[in-house]
Amino acid sequence: MTTTRPVFQAQEFLVEVTGYNSLPNQTDDSPFITATGDSVFWGGIAVSRPLLHNDLLPYGSVVTITGYPNQFFIVFDTMNKRFKNYKADIWFSDFEDAWGLGVKRNIKVTKVGKLPIKHIKMFTRLLDLGYNPIIEPLVNI
Repeated sequence: MTTTRPVFQAQEFLVEVTGYNSLPNQTDDSPFITATGDSVFWGGIAVSRPLLHNDLLPYGSVVTITGYPNQFFIVFDTMNKRFKNYKADIWFSDFEDAWGLGVKRNIKVTKVGKLPIKHIKMFTRLLDLGYNPIIEPLVNI
């Protein structure tokens, strides 16, 4: 008997995209630790509660963002509760890069897979080493 796993369907959302840094006025009292307990990293994003709590983009979601070709992002943090709309905040190590992004409206964010939370650290280490892990195996998780 052959078992067929359900095929993951990519989901697209139009969101407002901004950038942030690990600065006290932009974060909570632990600016370098995310809601998943991981350290911040390039490729990590925070999302607004409507995206997170409606299970549209839960922690570990792997997404692409229009304007960042060949880059995968992982949902690893939660934005402040004052943000009620669909919003994504890209973490930058450099203040000027985050500020320079400005506010981009109606940007397509596509969910292409999901990592178990325990695998986020492994995935980010591969990114840090310059590897761009293949998402294809994640598509059917």
